[in-house]
Amino acid sequence: MITSENLGSLKQVNISQDAEKTKARAEQLWKEQSNAKKKELTEFAGCIPATIHRIYKTGAIHIKLTLAFAQMLNINPYYLTGEADEPGEFSDVLLLQLLEQHGYKQLAEELTPPAPVEEEVVVKPKRKYTRKSKPVVEEEAPAAAPEAEAERARSRNPWSNPPPRLPPTSTSPKRTCRPYCTHW
Repeated sequence: MITSENLGSLKQVNISQDAEKTKARAEQLWKEQSNAKKKELTEFAGCIPATIHRIYKTGAIHIKLTLAFAQMLNINPYYLTGEADEPGEFSDVLLLQLLEQHGYKQLAEELTPPAPVEEEVVVKPKRKYTRKSKPVVEEEAPAAAPEAEAERARSRNPWSNPPPRLPPTSTSPKRTCRPYCTHW
């Protein structure tokens, strides 16, 4: 898309290929628009309504107004210059083509979005999981007491050795939990 600042840098040289077609098409398009749209179009193009009136009286249109009309009214810019017979739709490709055709290659390059840079994706092979083994110690450790081993086992997993069951008493309610439950 072109901006009004970019339009201001374009020359005002006639680019119409068929003056009669340009007269008829510019007049038709201008008179179909509402006053608000006309005002928006003249502000975007940076001109006054008399300039547009002169286009449909003489049939001479310059690139600045061709692009403003085409972009604002969504029509093919070549339709206004008399090179195309169908109004079509405005596109960035037509904009760049028209600019390059009339000697604005540098502006066309500025308006062209940069091509996306594709980064090479390097797929790394998945590493196979290898379990590190503990080093083997050849020294014999002194034998631990059986009570210490039982305590160590309980501290690792509290569910492996449930607490002993208490015998029910006459004052305690009936158990409804698991046999090793201690919250009663």
